[in-house]
Amino acid sequence: MKKVVLLTILILASFTFAMKYTGNVYLNASFSPMYLSIGCSEKDTSGLVKTIGSNVIKLTTRDQYYWYKIPVKNLLQKDTLSPFCFYKTVRDSMRVPFEDDEGFTLYRYEKYYKSSATFSESSFMGQEDLYIDFDSNQLYYKKLDLPTLFFQSDWKRNYVVLDGAVFKELTHKTKDGWFVVNEELKNTYKRYKTDSVQVMKYTTVLRCLEDERGLCVLDNEGEAITVRDTVDSVAVWTLVRDSLTVDSIYTPVGQIAFADTNMICGANFAYKTVFGVGGMYSDGGKYYCFSETERIDAKDSIYIFENPKKQHETLIRNKKPEPAKTLYVLPPQTAKWFGENPLLSSDGGKTGTVLYPVGEYCGWFSEIFFEETIPNKVSFYGATSKGVVVGDNTNLDSLYKTLKTDVLYFVANDPAKKFWYKEKPEYDGICYVNLYGIVYDTDAELHPSFSCYAQGGEACQQGAQGVELKTALTAVNSCIGLTPGIVEDTLGKNGKPVLSKNGMKCFIDAKYFNQLFTPTEGVNETSCTSIPFSMNAYGKWEFASDYYMSPGTKAVGGYYPVEKTADEDIVVGPPLVEARTKRLAEGPVFVGPYLRAVDTTEGVMKMNLLCNGSAWDKGRDCSGLFADGDDLGASGILEGFFDITLGKGLSYSDVCVWGWSCPSSAPEGWPIFKNGTEQQIGNISGNAGNMSGDVRWYSDAKAGRNQHFCFESHARFTYKKGLRFGVRGDDDIWIFVGGRLVIDLGGTHLAAPGYADLDQVKDKDGKDLVVGKEYDLDIFFCDRRTTMSNMNFYSNIYLDQSNVTEKMNPCKAKAQHVFDDDSLNQRTPIVANKVPALSKLGVAVQGRMAYVSGVRPGSKLDLMDLQGRVVGRYTAASSNITVSVKNAGRYILKTETGFTSVSFR
Repeated sequence: MKKVVLLTILILASFTFAMKYTGNVYLNASFSPMYLSIGCSEKDTSGLVKTIGSNVIKLTTRDQYYWYKIPVKNLLQKDTLSPFCFYKTVRDSMRVPFEDDEGFTLYRYEKYYKSSATFSESSFMGQEDLYIDFDSNQLYYKKLDLPTLFFQSDWKRNYVVLDGAVFKELTHKTKDGWFVVNEELKNTYKRYKTDSVQVMKYTTVLRCLEDERGLCVLDNEGEAITVRDTVDSVAVWTLVRDSLTVDSIYTPVGQIAFADTNMICGANFAYKTVFGVGGMYSDGGKYYCFSETERIDAKDSIYIFENPKKQHETLIRNKKPEPAKTLYVLPPQTAKWFGENPLLSSDGGKTGTVLYPVGEYCGWFSEIFFEETIPNKVSFYGATSKGVVVGDNTNLDSLYKTLKTDVLYFVANDPAKKFWYKEKPEYDGICYVNLYGIVYDTDAELHPSFSCYAQGGEACQQGAQGVELKTALTAVNSCIGLTPGIVEDTLGKNGKPVLSKNGMKCFIDAKYFNQLFTPTEGVNETSCTSIPFSMNAYGKWEFASDYYMSPGTKAVGGYYPVEKTADEDIVVGPPLVEARTKRLAEGPVFVGPYLRAVDTTEGVMKMNLLCNGSAWDKGRDCSGLFADGDDLGASGILEGFFDITLGKGLSYSDVCVWGWSCPSSAPEGWPIFKNGTEQQIGNISGNAGNMSGDVRWYSDAKAGRNQHFCFESHARFTYKKGLRFGVRGDDDIWIFVGGRLVIDLGGTHLAAPGYADLDQVKDKDGKDLVVGKEYDLDIFFCDRRTTMSNMNFYSNIYLDQSNVTEKMNPCKAKAQHVFDDDSLNQRTPIVANKVPALSKLGVAVQGRMAYVSGVRPGSKLDLMDLQGRVVGRYTAASSNITVSVKNAGRYILKTETGFTSVSFR
């Protein structure tokens, strides 16, 4: 039995011994030849090397990666792995004379050789193979003990991407929602360890090489030649130990990313960030392929996830992050708060964090706390009205802990008087409002101031109302491009704009101008319309025709309020069918990335701040611009506005004003159309460079659009500090506040911007606006020239039309939101006039179906999208209605008892 045990031990020992010395040493070196010394070198007292080892081997064999390859068995001395070194062999210290082209004797100095670290059995760390980078003294091992790599996202599907080409779907998930990625990354990493390295360095004192006269010998550039002698110089070998030990660092063989779809450069790569563990890669938040920026070190665990506070930013942590804390706030639904972003403050309103709207919850605002101290004394203020406060001195930290939740909901005026919830209550706020308006529809055949763009001139203006063609075209061409000063600075007694003397060049005679906003038989027909405003991501009321589908059209983009006008829609005089003539039309064009970047102070894109006006002095003079697609670059206006210098590594095409010059730079969500048609085939998602199609639609030459119209609307608001109003569109746009012109975008032009800071506005009497006082806001604009019609409004002003009925005749402006209580007392619930609480309307959603209860039999129900467009109308046969949709998303249900938001999955 003992013999068997002994034999087994011997066999195992032999097996272990065999495994121990079957590997290879791989050496990476930037020079050749290289010598391996087994036993390493000996030195005499002067530091000169007498021999480079007892067994010296010149290295010649390389592997497929061009690394020197040395079998471990070649390092054995008998049965023991001997210490070994590598050397770059250059002759030791010598002065070598040579003559230059002119016969002068010069000297060159050949450098001494340098010893590497000394390696031994312990260097292998129990592995079979050892990889040595001679230049950096790094050791690599084949065997992997990878750190645990976790990834988390809210994508429907998750892939790890290797070298931008190989996609592997993630399936291994922990109970708390983290993907474990190690299985997918096998054979993707190499591990290296930076050991403490012994380096032999030769130090010496250099001196000037002297000639026979004792003068320094100079080289051919006039520099003194320095030398050291072989034996008699002061030279010492020193042992230097680099303490660069790191436990374990992993680096990918290639680049690693994460994606939400199995596509190459057409997906959202790792929240638009590409990185590798051990070497992180990023493109600065764009769609890309790859570019390297910074390096991270991997520990035992790596957690990769999106920054909860900043979309599309990737965070990497070595410890599992604590869950983010989310706060939702529903401010008082009062006129004072409309257009207000709540300010979360812990110092009594002196400073604070501005909260922004929540896309999925109508009227709610939110804040996220992550890796920061939760405040214990907060109040909510109006961002522009800090004297108004709700939720005074709340201990948020205590609330999260007491309610044992990571999500809190605060209802400022809670009818149930509970105020704080850990699950969303039934209440929603107001996040949309309609601006009612009057439309005067005409055509170039009926009015001499309307025309059609065409190469070589205005195509459809042939003279009208007895005006000769030459006279009409002269007037049209006089005001192409932004033309301020067409109207007087104050409204006329009839509440309409007044043509100025300067404006006569554009309109020939005041009677033609007055027809723009006056029902005129045989010239225009009058109908009523409304513009749906919704709250955008910055808390402003906005109407964006770029994403609007006008009733009667089949393509997103553009504003055409009379596209489906019928005889019964005419509210003044007889119908005028000629006014409904359709002209060739084209869809809107986006502005380039520089121009649509958001100004952090104003919360609007920079294009909207470009042009100065009477209430905005931080832009540029845009007079005469926006006449064509090239004049902004040629004028130099962009250089001054963006603090850039064109021509110094940056061209006008790099800046890109209009999307037709840079279609691949379209914003996320922008529609794509089949070339030359109105057929939408998709939206920009991921890398626009891979899209097929056009970023704008083109109408059929015969169908076209009913363009050539004018619009007016009137509203009232209560002035407070911090109010803003902006617009971007074509053509003429005139906006008056308190009877005074504040935005003047006259002329026929591309979509030009105007902006007004109401703190700079004076009324028609030249007086500053008074806080708390009501003022009129009067809007006039015309689409006088094809081929586009664009209109974008945005403001933090809640536009109230309940008291402007006389101005809005013959159209009616409905009072949409009238409140019983305008106070901020939490004990008094705020409920809209004659509108029961929305809790009485029951809505149950299952997939794409909604079951609505609590409606009056025989009543009507409208299903609207978030732009206010009606997508379905229903009549209640009983107290219940079933509603269905084709596309998932958020919608608004409108009944005679109120409005509520519905999300379909």
